[in-house]
Amino acid sequence: MRRISFRNLLCGALAIVLGALSGISIAADTGQRQVVNGVAISLGVLPAEMVFGQPKGHHEADMHQGAPGWGEQYHVMVSLFDHQNWMPITGAEVRATVSDARTPGQRAPGPRKQLGPMTITGGTAYGNYFNMPGIGPYRIDLEIRRPGTQQPIESGFEYRHAVVSAKPR
Repeated sequence: MRRISFRNLLCGALAIVLGALSGISIAADTGQRQVVNGVAISLGVLPAEMVFGQPKGHHEADMHQGAPGWGEQYHVMVSLFDHQNWMPITGAEVRATVSDARTPGQRAPGPRKQLGPMTITGGTAYGNYFNMPGIGPYRIDLEIRRPGTQQPIESGFEYRHAVVSAKPR
């Protein structure tokens, strides 16, 4: 099996994050962007291995109390923008539930987790780690509370891990 280098993973993740923060979202091409109640929501999912191996004390290694060392952990990230003026939304409370979508209604959803704020390229995103074994499909349900509002915004995404062939064409 061909191994993907940390540098290649980091470059790919950076492209996704920068795209999401710049409004030229790569996630939009894969259907991972929605506008709900005036909030533009972009979703990104990255393998947790991207933060393993960081030097001790590096902020990514300690993000969200660190990545769990079991299962197939992925970092689920959400960026939020006001759809009218494209200003980043900061100070929001974001919760996510990741469920196996292969048999809807027959599988219990995974744990609901708070997505913690993170600063990325001068903007704010929200994220946490989830166990997502296999390629999916998964259902990622979000509950977002903007600062100063009581009514939550609810959003859901279908997600499947990208499958990259190690064989040359």
